[in-house]
Amino acid sequence: MKIKTFEDFLSDEHAKQYSGLDDDMVDNFDNWVANLGVDDVIEYANECIEQTIKEYQEKIKKGKICLKCGAEKEDDNSVFCNKCLKKNK
Repeated sequence: MKIKTFEDFLSDEHAKQYSGLDDDMVDNFDNWVANLGVDDVIEYANECIEQTIKEYQEKIKKGKICLKCGAEKEDDNSVFCNKCLKKNK
């Protein structure tokens, strides 16, 4: 599972509320974002941060995050990613 960007998060939030045609969704998203108020952006940013923290905590518990650089790693046999392992050799 890849960590979402804030734009990805907003796109998902927009999709939950959108009821138009698929062809119009991208343009509608751009208009929706442009019309968000400051308080709305702050609220969405806080929700995105909370979700991201939860996702990282799960990845850390499962050993999917390098404890040195924070990058996602493929190898479950080490607490470090391949890049960090190579630097330490």
